[in-house]
Amino acid sequence: MKAKERLYVTADRQTAVKADDKRAVYLLAAKGQEIPDVIVRLYGLDKKQAKKPANKMVGKVADKGFKTKEKER
Repeated sequence: MKAKERLYVTADRQTAVKADDKRAVYLLAAKGQEIPDVIVRLYGLDKKQAKKPANKMVGKVADKGFKTKEKER
């Protein structure tokens, strides 16, 4: 896929954004530059693919069910 405009990545490298976005930090691709398929899938740049969050556990607390045994006296 070729970039139709300058694309950047946010500071946490989780989201691709346009150049005018205030979160833009790292240049991902210049206008007209070929973007590798793996990067297209990673950032959901292909409009045919459903956009999924990069990390599904963000904001969730996992309950592992760990219990400690108390010492019996």
